[in-house]
Amino acid sequence: MPDSSEDPLLVDEHHHHSRGRQRLWLSLKYHPRRVAEVALLLAMVFVEWMGITIIAPLTPWFRKKLSPEMDEGAAASIMVASYAVGTTVGSLISGPISDRIGRRPVFLAGLTLFAASYFLAAISWNLMSFACFRALGGLASGNRPVFIAFLADISDPRDSTFYGVLLATTVNAAISIGPMIGGALALVELEFPLYLFGGISCVLLVLLFFVLRESHHNRLTTATTDAGGHVTDIAYDDRESYPNTWLFPTIAMLALTAFCARYIITGWSTVFGLLGAERYGLNSAQNGLSLGLQACVLILLSIGYIPITRAVLSPALTAAAGLAVSSLLVVVPFLHNVYWTTAIGAAPGIGCCLFFSGMVYFITILSPGSRRGFFSSFVYTSSNIGRASWRQPGPRVSFSVLFVIFGPT
Repeated sequence: MPDSSEDPLLVDEHHHHSRGRQRLWLSLKYHPRRVAEVALLLAMVFVEWMGITIIAPLTPWFRKKLSPEMDEGAAASIMVASYAVGTTVGSLISGPISDRIGRRPVFLAGLTLFAASYFLAAISWNLMSFACFRALGGLASGNRPVFIAFLADISDPRDSTFYGVLLATTVNAAISIGPMIGGALALVELEFPLYLFGGISCVLLVLLFFVLRESHHNRLTTATTDAGGHVTDIAYDDRESYPNTWLFPTIAMLALTAFCARYIITGWSTVFGLLGAERYGLNSAQNGLSLGLQACVLILLSIGYIPITRAVLSPALTAAAGLAVSSLLVVVPFLHNVYWTTAIGAAPGIGCCLFFSGMVYFITILSPGSRRGFFSSFVYTSSNIGRASWRQPGPRVSFSVLFVIFGPT
């Protein structure tokens, strides 16, 4: 067991079999600072993911201000995809860097750049400068593999499903609230959401600087963490002892599915902003509200994910069912009612939610601890490539058709 001065983890059976408020009380009682660290990092993830969605309902107005001569579809794609390109690069390099220098420096440096990118984007002079500053923000926010590694450092493997749901709920809440807040705040001034979130990021940076401790010091490189040393070695040693010939094909399929899921949800978020403004005559606040209502469904799904996977379907089958639901988006071109479009538009989000809610669980049970960071970076980089590649006109059409037909299988 770790020294008590290092804030040891709760690994006793009473803790793992307790639920709800009792389990939260045990964590607050024995590890208050650890709870504060996780809460602040989740707040950071929340702000970073809102950074994607607050722009979605505002793309027509940013285009008119920064580059009125550019095609609407191209301008919207550039504004959204620039952030995704930065996130792709960030997720690719953040995991290995955190293995070398630690998790804490990566979090703090990333949040510093993230805050700066908001202020710079607010004073951008044309669409290209705006896209570059958004790409900087995406680069700084590509730290989800580091966050998963942080959770692996501090938690027992049996908690992986819970932490996956916690992360997914945070992301989905950000996706839900981001468009509504962005659209409403833009009524004050178009750049006001950027200034506000830059300030919030600065506050989080100060809090994390004083609260966050380094979690990556001489951790075990097996499938277990130091927290589960005497509790979970038996459950995981067999998996470490025998080579898994299906490991790489399975991880590759996870990465491909992550690419498809992120591709379709990014495309829909961008297209709906244009549909709302051009086809249905919505203003920025109404556009944001429509996107937010779609994403509210995802919060409910995230809350119910653990009961679903325990009593109804396994995490893998739950993810497959979600991807099947996402194929309903194919009927949107035949709809001409804003209410039906908003309702059916929730389908790709459902697919993403049910798939990515199980990601921490998938990575934990599939990959050995010594490679967990690498595989996590590989899957999330593939996801971010899917988000960035939507801006290409050819793949935008062809891959959407392929995903709708073959994605659920």
